[in-house]
Amino acid sequence: MNKLKDNLELNGITVWVDVIGLTAGVDFLQKIGQAILDAKLFITLLSSNSVKSKYCQDEVALAYISQKALFPVAIESRETIQEHMDTGMKLQTASIEWSMFVDPDNFTGDFQKLLSKLKLELKDQGEGMQNITTKKQRTHRNISPVQLI
Repeated sequence: MNKLKDNLELNGITVWVDVIGLTAGVDFLQKIGQAILDAKLFITLLSSNSVKSKYCQDEVALAYISQKALFPVAIESRETIQEHMDTGMKLQTASIEWSMFVDPDNFTGDFQKLLSKLKLELKDQGEGMQNITTKKQRTHRNISPVQLI
């Protein structure tokens, strides 16, 4: 996840990940929810473990119902991940093309494909590259970001 976050930032994409910037006493559900609502794009990292998390399910659901551009990034095979998904998440991601980051040796090629999709979506939204957010280690800025979950 850090490698993905770092490469997005190197390519001018502001990333907000939910494990950074959340301190004790902070209403983290409110912060995460607001970051999702503020995001132009929503990237969710999917694994057989992450999709069982209620937080992951809720975050994907919020992005989906808020009509965010959703970019699932799988770190295991799609079939393996889908075996562990609840019905709601299956429905929310069924018609979306997943980015597959399964083989670490193919990271550069996989990343370039994802980056092209992100740039195209931002162009369609009329946005520059500075407006994106990510989940897992969010570095929050007062810019509409891309949410990486």
